[in-house]
Amino acid sequence: MSSATERMGRIRRTSRNPLPLDDRQIAESVQRLKLVADETRLRILSTLSEGDRNVTALCDALNQSQPAVSHHLALLRVSGLVQSDRQGKNIFYSLTDLGWAVLNGCRFQLEA
Repeated sequence: MSSATERMGRIRRTSRNPLPLDDRQIAESVQRLKLVADETRLRILSTLSEGDRNVTALCDALNQSQPAVSHHLALLRVSGLVQSDRQGKNIFYSLTDLGWAVLNGCRFQLEA
């Protein structure tokens, strides 16, 4: 077989054609995508992309109650999309690298 024919038969791995996901990665991705399918949680990620916020600031920005926002933050934190940092009496939340990746994936999907 010629080298040109060999190249045509191979799959080229690029950023648009990444390596396949294994079963664990698929299961984790499904859970995270389900989390951000909720409008409030996606709004939280979007708000945090502007900078760290405490619960009160998020409640004000989202016009949501403190228990509701705290519940969503807990789910996002456990999933690894946001992280918390205690500063005195306040806890500030910020996006993790994974949170940024998910949010950027949402933006990319809208631009496609």
